[in-house]
Amino acid sequence: MPRRKEAAERLVDLARTAGSDVLLINGHMEAQTACHHLGEFREAAKHATAVLALAPRVPGAERCITILDPVVGSLAESARNLWITGHLTRALMACDEASGAADSPLSADAKEPASDTEWPLVSRCSSWRISK
Repeated sequence: MPRRKEAAERLVDLARTAGSDVLLINGHMEAQTACHHLGEFREAAKHATAVLALAPRVPGAERCITILDPVVGSLAESARNLWITGHLTRALMACDEASGAADSPLSADAKEPASDTEWPLVSRCSSWRISK
């Protein structure tokens, strides 16, 4: 997993050099996920903040360079990080945001099967809400 984090950080650096918000938002989402799996929750949260700060500047159709919308993925990952670190109320709020982002017109504008692949993440968030 450290290599995944290194690759994501290289993507962030490359995106900054190239001035590409699309690559930058995806790089931060990948770094967030890698940091989560390494147990680096504070660093993961910093990457999540960067994703959400970039979201208004990058339309949904443009930011989906993989099968996953980085904003929805980041919100779902944030929910998991918050839940693991004992912040259940904030985790549930992030779940709600992920559900809303997956249903948003921005996600629909992507015209990709992305929202179908995002639903496992969002439904996992919802199951946390139900089991509460």
